[in-house]
Amino acid sequence: MVAGSLAENLYRDVVPISNGTPQEASVPPAGKERKSHTGTLERGLAVLEHVGLRQEISTNAIATQLGLSRSAIYRIVHTLKELKYLEADDVTGRVRLGARLVELGARAMSSADPHKAPPQAES
Repeated sequence: MVAGSLAENLYRDVVPISNGTPQEASVPPAGKERKSHTGTLERGLAVLEHVGLRQEISTNAIATQLGLSRSAIYRIVHTLKELKYLEADDVTGRVRLGARLVELGARAMSSADPHKAPPQAES
């Protein structure tokens, strides 16, 4: 994960940043929770980023490491698997990034302006 990523922004107050890499995220401190209807989307994107840092990971490990309830993570992971953003190993049940993300990444790369400088990390 790079500085300025979604998970970093969601958990900025509780995730120490070292060399541009966020450490394990946890629940935002009391009073810092987001009160908008976009919370589920933000959590879903944070799950995608978190899974992207690992080859495969269990749903329970995602919940523990992000500090969210197992039921919420199960619902998010289930939806992401249904939409092909995540896929699960048939034997272990661990999840990994899915084919749909590869397709989106390929489209993003093909439409990227090669003359435009890459985004700089926020300091």
